Amino acid sequence: WERLVPPLFASLPLVALPGNHEIEDEDGIAFKGYRARYPAGPAVADEIVAPGRVDYETYEMNVTYDYGASFYSFDVGGVHVIALNTYADTSRGSLQRAWLERDLYCLDRDKTPWVVVGMHAPWYSTNEKHRVDAEVASYRARDNLEDVIAAAPVAVVAAGHVHAYERSKPVCKGRVGSGPVYLTVGDGGNREQLYDHWSFGAQEPWSTFRNGTKYGFGTIEFANETHALWRWLPNHVDGPRDTVWLVQVEAHDCDVPKLPKFACDPDDVLGEVARRARRSSSSSASKKTGGGTAFTAARVVVALLVVAATLALALAVLIALRQACRGPRHPSRADRDAFFRRHNSDFSIVGLQMDDLDDDDLDFSKDDSASRELV
Repeated sequence: WERLVPPLFASLPLVALPGNHEIEDEDGIAFKGYRARYPAGPAVADEIVAPGRVDYETYEMNVTYDYGASFYSFDVGGVHVIALNTYADTSRGSLQRAWLERDLYCLDRDKTPWVVVGMHAPWYSTNEKHRVDAEVASYRARDNLEDVIAAAPVAVVAAGHVHAYERSKPVCKGRVGSGPVYLTVGDGGNREQLYDHWSFGAQEPWSTFRNGTKYGFGTIEFANETHALWRWLPNHVDGPRDTVWLVQVEAHDCDVPKLPKFACDPDDVLGEVARRARRSSSSSASKKTGGGTAFTAARVVVALLVVAATLALALAVLIALRQACRGPRHPSRADRDAFFRRHNSDFSIVGLQMDDLDDDDLDFSKDDSASRELV
């Protein structure tokens, strides 16, 4: 394939991001071939790599690959494009998450009102292949990064991995109605062919269009600051097609924390990211330590209660022996007290100017799309 495409990509820009087939860790160093073939252009910093462990059965990837072409961003007109690495560390305290937080916080939304994120493995897919809940790297990335992406807010998240096409409704944390639109466009072609096996007989509430019978590709046209037209186009003109207007919003109605603040000093990107990563790591560690301290304190309290109960029992035995020797008596104040003791939880919207769009752009009568909706 890479021998066939050079004439095309000599005139058409190509942007690559790492997937599971690029890991190639035979010598213990992951992504060796990818790093040689697709070096990042405006890389934030020199890549950081180290040996790790890869489990292709569970997709648990404990490898070190930061910066370089692992994760990066760039602007194309009014669009800010972010490339992420599903198979590098995304946890709190990781450089990738801290870098993403800073990259999104420091955006000039007047200059780039649109934000598009690309990654290899999808977070929202109903296909039987590469289920998110069955691949460790995928669900870890979603758990660690979805709140960051929703807080930005990001408009579109595109992925591959699954050899089929699927589009979600705006969704955040599984709740439909607000959030990014997630696109799975893995139907470009592969020796394994298409995946037309779906996990659910009926689509999930957030899934609005899917197809596993046609190879195809997608295009997106940004009409203005608030509206973009997405099209999924199969290679064969006869068959289902998907067309939808994507609408930019000021903020997603999703219960996620705000992005952390950064100084946004262009000369101190690495320093700001490193400091944020350390703070996140320390915060996570303190929570774990706090939990451990609370657990230890609880054990101490239980031990003291056991000792007190033992002493009370011994005292009761002594009192009973004394009473047996002296005969019946009225309850004392201490007896009554003992009785009672025993019974005692940005950016501002720019309105769509309809005259910014040609009539043809708004006329779907010529389009045989199976889906025509305004998200």
